[in-house]
Amino acid sequence: METNTDRKIYRVDVGRFVFGFAVRTAVVFVVLWFFERPIRLWIYRLYANLHAYANDSILKFVSNESTSVLLIPAVVAGFLWAFFCVKTVIVERGEVRIKRMIGHGRIFPLTDYTFDSYIKLGSRIFKWGKRYLKIEDHDDSVKKIYLPFFGTGTYSALVSAIRAEDTELIPQEIRSEIAYENLVGEDSYYLVPKAKILRAERKRFGIFAALCIGGFALLIVLVISGAVQLGWYYMMLLIVFGIMVLSIPVELFRMLANMRRCPERFKKSGNFLFVDEKGFSLVRIEQITFTDAKAVSYSIYPKYRYMRIKTEDGIYKYCLGSAFSMPYQNYVNLCRGIEELFINDAMKIVYMQK
Repeated sequence: METNTDRKIYRVDVGRFVFGFAVRTAVVFVVLWFFERPIRLWIYRLYANLHAYANDSILKFVSNESTSVLLIPAVVAGFLWAFFCVKTVIVERGEVRIKRMIGHGRIFPLTDYTFDSYIKLGSRIFKWGKRYLKIEDHDDSVKKIYLPFFGTGTYSALVSAIRAEDTELIPQEIRSEIAYENLVGEDSYYLVPKAKILRAERKRFGIFAALCIGGFALLIVLVISGAVQLGWYYMMLLIVFGIMVLSIPVELFRMLANMRRCPERFKKSGNFLFVDEKGFSLVRIEQITFTDAKAVSYSIYPKYRYMRIKTEDGIYKYCLGSAFSMPYQNYVNLCRGIEELFINDAMKIVYMQK
């Protein structure tokens, strides 16, 4: 990412590009290998039809079993495939520009479009996520721009930069009025449903532990009783359930640690933000990082939502449950309320996918 006062440029992560290039090269290589023999036979028949005979060189070409010659075209095709998927996103002066490697790209004015994050899971088995930029115009027409090779940090920074740039479009008079009301207006509160969050997390952990232990025990009984043969399939199931059983203490510790960080109340009072009894001066807060409400979990474990307040004294971390225990809209309302406190300094609010 490159930034200056007016322009922020977000590019692909080199490591992800290299990995994507390697995967695409492997796919092309497999396809070429699968069709290699038919291609050789087609060339042989074409040569035989044209010359009415087949000499030793063409017969040698057809019978050659070496596949190393496929590596060069696979590498070239894999690189071109990855290269032409690369996109660069530029946020500047009230607009978002999405550029490909060839062409000028498209420009989306923030006054005409709304932007949001969107992550799509690959499949039920392979859970890696595909990151998109969801763009909607005034006619409710939605475009989803795929951003391959964007890492978690780059993608999160991009979404936060667009939100901050969108806030800058609010007239200064309105922003000043809102900031003044926040400063001199009445105290406002947001109560976190901590008791409900704790109950829901304990219930989730109980179901998880019961399924892990029950599944592992059932497999052991079936194998010992001879009801099933211990082949590779049931061996893999035993290993998976065994790992899940061993992870129960780790998940219990993680849940208890997060629940100890769960606050009960947020309070805005003058130029201060209180989290329970801990007060933070809005001027001294350097950054507040939220877990994006739309962040997804790539495993059987839930995606916990965190709020991190960075000041000159350190970083204070709070847990606000998970998608399982805190309703989406409640979490969004809390984030929006705290965003409003920094309407004149929107870059202090950052949303992370982690």
